[in-house]
Amino acid sequence: MEGRKSHQILTTVINPDNSLSSSQSSTSLPLSREDILQIYDKGPDAVVALIQTLCAIIIRLEERVKSLEDQTNKNSRNSSKPPSTDTIRKTRSQRKPSGKPVGGQKGHKGHTLEMAEKPDYKIVHPVTQCESCGRSLCNAKVANFKRRQVFDLLSIKVEVFEHQAERKICPNCGCLNKAIFPKEVAYPGQLTASQGSSSRRLPGISFKKSLCALCLCGARSGSVIIIC
Repeated sequence: MEGRKSHQILTTVINPDNSLSSSQSSTSLPLSREDILQIYDKGPDAVVALIQTLCAIIIRLEERVKSLEDQTNKNSRNSSKPPSTDTIRKTRSQRKPSGKPVGGQKGHKGHTLEMAEKPDYKIVHPVTQCESCGRSLCNAKVANFKRRQVFDLLSIKVEVFEHQAERKICPNCGCLNKAIFPKEVAYPGQLTASQGSSSRRLPGISFKKSLCALCLCGARSGSVIIIC
């Protein structure tokens, strides 16, 4: 019979006493029409054995599905599983798409933290060596400065630290050299809360807004950094 090698007829795993063989768990389906008719021709006992085998397979599959569903539905609230094993289920946003592009809209007036005209402190970041030819620039004249300011909250009082990165022109090769700002001074104007030596971004938007309102300097939450 054509394709007979690709099928495992269930009668090969049915014992003469109509009991189920231990090898039936590996039985592959489906059977062709010819295979089923061949079992039918063997008489009622063969048909009964076939149905019993199929029922046993169905029961095992149902038990397996239930076991997998139970595992999926278990979490730290309804079982002894730790919270770290809980899966995060994404919720669909209730907001309807507006059709507008992401980010600031065209024509929107932006806001930023304005620089202070008279900072309380000035911190100069020097240029010491020409990045082009390597010549020392310690005694070279400063051409100009690029400025960034950090507004530091010190017990309600706001003190402005202006960072000035030197720019020097090498008298030897004419290369314009620029000093590098510290990594915590990332913007022309930013607000910080001083509590130590290193900086990190504030985690809470509401806290940022509170600091901005306390400072009364018109800063947006994105301009706030905490020093801890």
